[in-house]
Amino acid sequence: MVSLKFVVLTFGLVALLSGCADQGIKVDGKFGTPVRVSIETVVKVKDVTRTVIDEGDGPELKSGDLVAYQVAYFNGTTGDRIKPGEFGTARGISTYTVGQGAYLDKILQKVKVHSRILAQVPGALLWGSDSRPEGVGERDNAVVVLDVLNVIATKLNGPKKPSPPGLPTVVDSANGPKILPVTAPAPQALSVVTLIEGSGHPVKPTDKVTVHYVGALWSGKVFDSSWNRRAPAEFLLDGLIKGVKDGLVGAKVGSRLLIVVPPALGYGDKAQGDIPANSTLIFVFDILMATSRN
Repeated sequence: MVSLKFVVLTFGLVALLSGCADQGIKVDGKFGTPVRVSIETVVKVKDVTRTVIDEGDGPELKSGDLVAYQVAYFNGTTGDRIKPGEFGTARGISTYTVGQGAYLDKILQKVKVHSRILAQVPGALLWGSDSRPEGVGERDNAVVVLDVLNVIATKLNGPKKPSPPGLPTVVDSANGPKILPVTAPAPQALSVVTLIEGSGHPVKPTDKVTVHYVGALWSGKVFDSSWNRRAPAEFLLDGLIKGVKDGLVGAKVGSRLLIVVPPALGYGDKAQGDIPANSTLIFVFDILMATSRN
């Protein structure tokens, strides 16, 4: 499995675009570093337009690729930054699976890894009428600068280890790992088993993780699966139930974990959607990426 590696490319500090769609927009900043934008003409677009202002040397993106990227948003009327972020730092890295149908598909289509892209996006594609960021008007559109950092492998490598007796067995299937339940009583304590050990850095308690996962009840009934959605998920560890967070912390990127969470470290005596109260939960996690939030 991979650990995220960045190839930093530099280009002229100022890129002044001459095409009609981008005329009057000036971008300052190196690839992978904080970006500044100045807008001389109000942005008026009905659909996403984009220009690759610095073409990378990596492979061309294709549908299904899990892309690590950084993005900065600016008001297309005033030029002000409209979404806070940490562009140029690990905190600002996000992931997206190409082909999921969001506006990002139009920005990323046939772009090479390590490219910097300038796009103009209708405000309606970014926020609803009741969720516009402060300072953004009803008719304001957005200027977007996006750096394509890398493609993250979604299939793990390495020898597979079996589950110990008394815990569910995990087998591969066409749609991700399949959990085979056992008839033994559920364990009362948190159980964490490394089924595949990765070679990346250990996950820290404050990290944001990108994972594939499946969750099931002790009976084996699946209640959630990122594999079924065909797209990994991003989580801040601080927002997860205690048993899952405790299980993920310290595991290496590139690992597959079996985590069995007792009710006290899960949802306790409260039902949660398809999860009954006092449920023991089974999770299988593939840790694809972890980025620091410090």
